[in-house]
Amino acid sequence: MGKVYGIGAAVVILGALWKILHLPGASAMLIAGLGTEAIIFFLSAFEPPHEMPDWSLVYPELVGLEPRDRGHGGGGGGGSELAALFKVAIWMFQPLRNWEKASRNYHKRPITCLT
Repeated sequence: MGKVYGIGAAVVILGALWKILHLPGASAMLIAGLGTEAIIFFLSAFEPPHEMPDWSLVYPELVGLEPRDRGHGGGGGGGSELAALFKVAIWMFQPLRNWEKASRNYHKRPITCLT
């Protein structure tokens, strides 16, 4: 199925190229490309899901660790991870804020002549 994805993507790219270059038959080529892609996406919905490999065979330190269950019901999970991400983002952008404050106050400094 991977080859089908690649061929479909190539047809879409060619259709877009035809349209960008205003070549004759561009609309038909774009319709054919996007139609091909739509059919491929439809067929890919019926593919069986990929099995997760046993990574502990390659990385022995993973033995005994189980993946966390991600609840699909509302409310739970991810809140603390998101809060930690925001803390890191605030820490990363602090120098930018300092620069912004300094640049705002720059024009308020007195002008001095060097003579």
